[in-house]
Amino acid sequence: MSIATINSRTFARNAAAIKRAAQQGPVIITERGKPALAVLRIEEYYRLTGQAGGPSLLQEMHAIEAPQGVELELPERSGGAGVARRIAGLTEGGAP
Repeated sequence: MSIATINSRTFARNAAAIKRAAQQGPVIITERGKPALAVLRIEEYYRLTGQAGGPSLLQEMHAIEAPQGVELELPERSGGAGVARRIAGLTEGGAP
């Protein structure tokens, strides 16, 4: 695992390069020559913090408050298995 060091100016101008570098190992962002931030893959963050993983998308969506006065009525869902069959490479069990 390599550790890259990048100054804050480069960080602000080239986020894509930081993301690519973080795939190889942690990226230390410096301000005035001193370490200020660390960017790392989410799996590494979870490992370091002892978490099994973050909340699911569904959990995050349930946590969002709807604006007042907004109501959304969803139709009853039917034929869900048919949708899975139409997606290329998706098997009956839901995994490719």
